[in-house]
Amino acid sequence: MHKFTRAAVAAMLLICTILSASADLKKFMLTGYIYDRQWNNVDSCEVELFKDDTVKVDFKLLTGIDGTNKLKNNQLRALVNSGLGEYRITIYKDGYSLYSSHFRIGSVSENQKYLRTITLDKDMHRNLDEVTVTGTRIKMVMKGDTVVYDAAAFQLSKGSMLDALVRQLPGATISQDGVIEVNGRKMNELLINGKDFFKGDPKVALQNLPAYTVKDIKVYDKADDDAYLTHSDANADKLEGDKNLVMDVRLKKEYLKGRLANIEAGYGTDDRYMGRVFGLGYTDKLRVSVFGNLNNVGNTSQAGDQGQWWERTSENGINRVNMGGIDYSYKNGEETELSGSVTVNQSTNHEHELSSVTRFYSTGDLYRRGEMLSKNKSFSLRTNHRLRFRAKAVSFSILPSVDWSRNKNRREDLTATFEKDVAESYRGQAIDSVFSSRSTDNEYRRDLLTSLQQLTGAEGDNFHGRLTMNTTIRPATWKGILNVQTIGDIQNNSDEKRTLFNQEIGPASTDTSNPVKRDNYNETSLRRRAGQVGATYSRDYTDFGETRTKRFSWALGGIYDYTYNNNDIDAYSADRLPSPLTPPSVNRPDYLLADMANSPYTRHSNSSPRVTASVNWSSQPTAPGDSTLNAGYGVYLSASYRHYIEHYDFEKPGITEQHLKRNNDWLLPNASFFWNSQNKVRTLQFSMGYSLWRDAPDFRYLVDNRDTSDPMNIVLGNPDGLRNSLEHRLYFNFGRFGRGSRRSTIYIYGDWRVETNSVAMAQTYNPATGVTVTRPENISGNWEASVTGQYYTELSKSLSMQTYLLVGGINSADYVAVDATPQRSSVFSTRVTPSAMFNYKFKNGSTIGAGMRVMALNQHSEREGFNDRTSYEYSPRIQVMLKLPAQIELNSNFNPYFRRGNQNKEMNTNEYVWNATAVKTFANSGLSLKLAAYDILKSAKHVYSTVNAQGRTETWRNCLPRYVMLSAIYRIDMKKK
Repeated sequence: MHKFTRAAVAAMLLICTILSASADLKKFMLTGYIYDRQWNNVDSCEVELFKDDTVKVDFKLLTGIDGTNKLKNNQLRALVNSGLGEYRITIYKDGYSLYSSHFRIGSVSENQKYLRTITLDKDMHRNLDEVTVTGTRIKMVMKGDTVVYDAAAFQLSKGSMLDALVRQLPGATISQDGVIEVNGRKMNELLINGKDFFKGDPKVALQNLPAYTVKDIKVYDKADDDAYLTHSDANADKLEGDKNLVMDVRLKKEYLKGRLANIEAGYGTDDRYMGRVFGLGYTDKLRVSVFGNLNNVGNTSQAGDQGQWWERTSENGINRVNMGGIDYSYKNGEETELSGSVTVNQSTNHEHELSSVTRFYSTGDLYRRGEMLSKNKSFSLRTNHRLRFRAKAVSFSILPSVDWSRNKNRREDLTATFEKDVAESYRGQAIDSVFSSRSTDNEYRRDLLTSLQQLTGAEGDNFHGRLTMNTTIRPATWKGILNVQTIGDIQNNSDEKRTLFNQEIGPASTDTSNPVKRDNYNETSLRRRAGQVGATYSRDYTDFGETRTKRFSWALGGIYDYTYNNNDIDAYSADRLPSPLTPPSVNRPDYLLADMANSPYTRHSNSSPRVTASVNWSSQPTAPGDSTLNAGYGVYLSASYRHYIEHYDFEKPGITEQHLKRNNDWLLPNASFFWNSQNKVRTLQFSMGYSLWRDAPDFRYLVDNRDTSDPMNIVLGNPDGLRNSLEHRLYFNFGRFGRGSRRSTIYIYGDWRVETNSVAMAQTYNPATGVTVTRPENISGNWEASVTGQYYTELSKSLSMQTYLLVGGINSADYVAVDATPQRSSVFSTRVTPSAMFNYKFKNGSTIGAGMRVMALNQHSEREGFNDRTSYEYSPRIQVMLKLPAQIELNSNFNPYFRRGNQNKEMNTNEYVWNATAVKTFANSGLSLKLAAYDILKSAKHVYSTVNAQGRTETWRNCLPRYVMLSAIYRIDMKKK
């Protein structure tokens, strides 16, 4: 036994020696790009490499001049065969300071090291009587896999915030919810100096961080927190946007340490007010930000200087906002990092909406007019935190989050259905006439089928808590990597709702039954518990050749999900109405009786084990040339096997008790292909892919049930069964980034989706009673396809152009009928949206822009009697920013809208939306005064149009009225030297 032990120990020592030797002889690729501070390429640099800081290392410079260690261009590609350890690289060129940087090769799996930032500083030699040369800042460059925007190259008005800067970036857009897109690609995160900032609410940074603090903005594929283990940041040539595309705002050096604050207060006509405060503090280890905002101008921050407040997405109602929050980040070396944020928001929103609806039926269209008045009060608390630990072989993070909200809503809906289309001399005339007069001599009432007044009061509390833990394990001797994730989820919702239905049968109806007069009250509670645990093991192989580098990787993972939902509804009702008839308070009157037929109790559990396997192969040039094609390509294949075990219990005490169970086994494939090329002249990118997705119908559609809680909309179940749906998706995108003297970019992306056996709510409408009965049915034929293109170019040093084109089609299929078995209805909508914008910059920094956007929308159906229609919207735009004497800046935005082709003539509007802002800055005082005027011509109308297989809807919504506001802005900067 003793001899056996000694032999085993000797064998283990021999194996360790062999492994150690193989690790010591490890080969890896060193890559990077070299620039100066203005992002210009720096060529012909000399490169040296040292191990343990002193031992000079031989390497093969694939992008160098033969027999030397001097680069031919600004691309660094070096094959090193010196094993694990600490390295130092030095880069030198005459006229520049010596660059030196350390890096570490710490595991046998690390076969490539990407030096993300190689920036050389010019030597500082100054002589008297020098000639001053003023250069033009380059707005945008491609640095390896990163797009970099130089903030100093964009002209902004005094007092502009980060959102004004981002909107000027070529190809960038910001939605009202703070979603940022660059060339059609959504940014997953907005970072400040590479760190989360009010995670989940990018508007805080966009609308509070001063633009003058920004050095540059980067858009890149962010590596994960465990990238030092996974080496996912090692590839300088991967396609931008493949994974976690982020926008990283880097602050100027003087704002890396110190404090700054903005305080702004304004008051305007119609009692409009706005006040806000923002503070930001930095040290080497700690960053703390706070903000507060109170206003009644309908936004979560101040209006944009260039009229963006009038974006079409921000016109829903008149909103009063009180909000504030704190964000922090603490980092103790590289081992520990703690960050998080807390945000509270209290808002009151008043909405008013008028609609004109055409319902498509095989026996003839019906016409509806509607009006909605709503007041909603809400309070929410959101907090997210992250604690991360980094060790030599393990990365661990824990992420707790809590969302809590309370809502209170009062709403009144008025609808009137007519047997023929009615003309109106003003928007809302038909509703006014029907509900203000009972005389049958009224021209609108003669054609009236039914009318309905619906009054609703609702209150609710919602709580959602989540705890996520991520662990990455990769010892230095492993060639693979193990990821483990666990998630715990808890959700508690409780809602109370009371609705009054007051119906009238019109003269054009043939129904002789009594109209609906009903008082409903519901108490609903939802309890959700969910958990997930999963693990994935992956491994990659790299073959560095003299001309091409080939990579192959595979991954295998398993996940187990469990979800339990408990939903309880207690319903009460009576066929009578209180007096007077006003929007109800949320309580249960004594005269209401228990409505057991609409009081279901449901329990739903879902167990889902699944396994996913993937392979990835790519080939890239090892040493790309300056102007050659440098073609790279690759294929990604994956398949996921999922097994679902579901149980559903549906009970109505004393009425029905149903128990359903189903098992599903699904195989979901995914495949994609990419091709790219990158050199000094341009970058080309192309990718395409296919994916398949399956889904099962909701259990509530499968029970034998008749829901009459809304007497005007009766919902049936489908106990005969529904099939699982299947979705196919095919997509492609192409991009070109030119690096000539005049920069240009072009992006084209397309998407096609088709769904079979989707669930449609087949409708049968009774025009005499106004009652709609729906039953879920399978339907196929819903699909959509679109192609979008964007082009940006610099026509000269002062003039740039940006164009956009969207061509898309949606086929909407559904079942609808009047007093008969629902029949299939299919409507195809085509949308074409071209736009162009030209911008010119004067020598003093003033800018002027002009452009045009056009949208054409056509609806077509083969159904007999369908009235094809094409509507248009023309939207020219003029935008001016003038730098005037006495440190005054004037911004003006004139943005008319002309709408034609809507069925309701009152929706065909002309709007002349004109906004203007003047800012006076008092030098060296930190004080500015701003005078802003919105909708100067009082012309904004805010009309929308949508169409599907069931009908066409044209809607007007109320918005903030025009106003003028005077604001005082005070800025405090305390910078550490």
